[in-house]
Amino acid sequence: MRTWCTPCHTAALAGDDRQGAPPGVDFDRWSEVYAWRERIAARATGPDPDMPPLGGVDPARTEQLAAWLACGAQGEDAPPGPCDVRVDVGAATVATQAEADALCAAGNVAASLAVTGDVALDCLCAVDGDVTVGGALSAPRLKAVGGSLRASGAGSLAVPALEAVGGEVALADLVGAGEVVLPALVSVG
Repeated sequence: MRTWCTPCHTAALAGDDRQGAPPGVDFDRWSEVYAWRERIAARATGPDPDMPPLGGVDPARTEQLAAWLACGAQGEDAPPGPCDVRVDVGAATVATQAEADALCAAGNVAASLAVTGDVALDCLCAVDGDVTVGGALSAPRLKAVGGSLRASGAGSLAVPALEAVGGEVALADLVGAGEVVLPALVSVG
């Protein structure tokens, strides 16, 4: 479902981005697939499937889908992961762990982030704009920074899941001062 269906059949898309998939016909969760199971079987399996519209599905995978649907489409909805539901908190500045905890209680995506103390933001999944760090930041779930990432001072920077930074990465005066952990970073603007 995730490989062949949800690129169009997802609540995360609207309008033309759905490539003709009707609004509300979403397969993000097992319960949604289950509700549409008969229609999915009619359109995506059998001798002349017309879904996905461009084809390309390995016949063995189509047979596997048909068998699963015919056997009752067993499954269950898993609870959403901590970054599966975006909750915006706006621009944030944190200097203390108490402020970091308050930010985490409010959401998981910041418009921008300024860290002036030593904090752990275990909730943070993304920052749409710039991140500036003047202390120590631990953000184990942070995957994307839309703007630049700038860190300076005697702190450390531990963002092991960070994959992409839309702007520049600037690390000043951190050498020898603290640890920099960026093992997943593969894209820098």
